[in-house]
Amino acid sequence: MEADRAYGVATRAALDLVAARARHVLAGVLAQRKREDEAIERYREAAELYARCGEAYEAIRVRISIGLCYVNLGKIREGIRLLRTALDEAGAGGHGYLEAYALSCLGEAYYRMKEPLRAQSCLRQSDVLAGTGERRYPDLLFLNAFYEWRIAGGQGNPTREKIAFGRMKALRPCVERRFPEVETFDAYVERGRNDV
Repeated sequence: MEADRAYGVATRAALDLVAARARHVLAGVLAQRKREDEAIERYREAAELYARCGEAYEAIRVRISIGLCYVNLGKIREGIRLLRTALDEAGAGGHGYLEAYALSCLGEAYYRMKEPLRAQSCLRQSDVLAGTGERRYPDLLFLNAFYEWRIAGGQGNPTREKIAFGRMKALRPCVERRFPEVETFDAYVERGRNDV
């Protein structure tokens, strides 16, 4: 409700950047509530407003979110297409975090398509971008390790499964943002199954 109200105020005052941020926040809330169709509409509105304001970074970030919504809706091929486009835009703009994030999302999409080799390729490329340079991105490294853990478990590879689990344990204290993969990991550890 607050995001809708902020959007209305910003629109009336012709504050496009504020309006874009309000739509972006609302879309994120809708996506968290598994209302992807509505989230996609709000994300598209935010992307258009961001582009109008010259906020290329935020526009790309929103397009990644749209791709992930399509993946969550089960429209994985469309999600992959959108994620690949956003990945290209992030690379062209020199946005390392967004490149790494798009690759993580692609890894998740391929995991859901049951294409573990493609998923691992994307996750490992994301690791390179997220774990090197002047900044490390523990949220993305954790996300990548989570899907590596799932892939290894599905392939019956206990060594790789333990390695990925160990990475998640080491990264968990650095991850402040809550997302479903973190909650799944925390629940797994709380059940006392951290002896994997």
